[in-house]
Amino acid sequence: MVILHCRFGPFSEVEILYPLASDAALLDGRYNDLGSGTLNVKEGLRSLGECMPATNARRWVPDVLRDAGEDDTVVYTVGVRESLDSECWSLCFMECYDAEYEQNISLGMDTYCLVVDPGQCTVYGGVMECELSDDRLILRLTERAAEKLRTPTEMGFGLALDSTKLEVLRRGLRRVLTSGRANAVPHRLAV
Repeated sequence: MVILHCRFGPFSEVEILYPLASDAALLDGRYNDLGSGTLNVKEGLRSLGECMPATNARRWVPDVLRDAGEDDTVVYTVGVRESLDSECWSLCFMECYDAEYEQNISLGMDTYCLVVDPGQCTVYGGVMECELSDDRLILRLTERAAEKLRTPTEMGFGLALDSTKLEVLRRGLRRVLTSGRANAVPHRLAV
């Protein structure tokens, strides 16, 4: 397993754990099914869902999200963030990639992925409910997902988005949260 430091997203660079038969396959260039884009191997984390910096405490989440965006360069990603500041809190939803790949299935990576920054906390699946209105995003996560992301299980965000960004978020959440294995799709998806 290696960590790929990728700039996929609408906001910032993201680290993604990618399973390989051997780390050497990526390091010596034998593995080239990673799509386009700049990828750098990062030393350090070696297990799913680890977060930098590692803490056990649940973190604060903002009351209002003021920006949304999407990127479809390598893996489709839609995200929301607290402000335009590059260091602010953000949540990215990444579409499932290679759901049929046997190793992804065995590792539980055959579904969508969520990443919270700062800290790059990551989890695969785990959204039980997602409700989006013109001025509010409500998410209910499994206990495991909330623990991995260092967030509460129930999160409600006010939205200060223009109609174009709201439509990007609506379309993106529908696309991402229905990707991958069927049993990971939220029980309630009202977007």
